[in-house]
Amino acid sequence: MSHLLTIRRLLITSLMLIPLIACAGSNDKLAFKPLKNGDVIDIGVTQPTAYIFTNEQDWNNFWQKQQNAGPTPSADFSRETFIAVIDTMQPTGGYTININQITQNNGQLEIQGVRTKPGASCMTTMVMTQPYTIVRTGKLDTKGAPLLEVTTQEQNCQ
Repeated sequence: MSHLLTIRRLLITSLMLIPLIACAGSNDKLAFKPLKNGDVIDIGVTQPTAYIFTNEQDWNNFWQKQQNAGPTPSADFSRETFIAVIDTMQPTGGYTININQITQNNGQLEIQGVRTKPGASCMTTMVMTQPYTIVRTGKLDTKGAPLLEVTTQEQNCQ
């Protein structure tokens, strides 16, 4: 009889752990809304970099680094988070950077972006630019720095 109770307890315990194991490696895609794209910002980075804004002071300081920033968009940081991806300096105009997907895996934020560069047939301005994009999403509770992966595609202007 005690042998059957032990097996029963193991079975119940195993069944209770299944949902925990199933969620442990889950990747939750996050909904987001584009807020602003630009190509001139005063932030020196040596590789594409993601920034997460969860408070008003950091958000205001960042917003003012953009050229022609205008007033800082209002935010309710108890309900939302802002994410910016800043590219490196580029030799001409015609470059953009966008966020394609944001996922959260066990609190780790993973951002997938794409840089578009002008093709050989594209006419561009002869001025250095630094593309960036800003999106807004729901309130996030993240662990550590976000992981950012940026792929590059070339625009065909013909």
